[in-house]
Amino acid sequence: AGKIFPATISYPDTQENPVPAHLVGIAPPASCRSAMSAAAFARLRPFGCSTVLRATYVDASGTLAATVGVVVLASQAAASNALSHLGPMTTGINLDAVPFSGTITNGFGNAQRAAGAIQMTDGPYLFMFSAGYTDAVPASVARSNPELVPLGSGVLSSLQSTLTNLGHPCAMKDIRC
Repeated sequence: AGKIFPATISYPDTQENPVPAHLVGIAPPASCRSAMSAAAFARLRPFGCSTVLRATYVDASGTLAATVGVVVLASQAAASNALSHLGPMTTGINLDAVPFSGTITNGFGNAQRAAGAIQMTDGPYLFMFSAGYTDAVPASVARSNPELVPLGSGVLSSLQSTLTNLGHPCAMKDIRC
């Protein structure tokens, strides 16, 4: 788990300053149906979406959270085709938030998701994030925060480079898909 989701990553904020994001927790692998919006699942299902690996990170202040997900598809071609079929959904909020009870993310749930995106790199993966406030601030208020997208995108970039260098996550030790 620490290989895919490192304890701390660095990402550029809106002023391009490097800032840390800290791992709060790693969720158990989930089915695609249970880890994302019904609309996103419906569009990904024909491409062999097998599982989603998710983790939640917070920014240095602890006020912003991002759940990031690695969506495992049947092949690189399937991932590419799935991304093209998602169309405008790629800039939407499609990944379910994962709060961790008893942590700073306890108030971060689906109602707080204010930013999100879907990206692809080499391999059979799509990378998704949903970001918002940790203290139950509703999405309608949180959307004005320009730091949400850099947090989510920054964590995704770190995951993309790590994961594409490690191989297929379902073949890694201690991961079952």
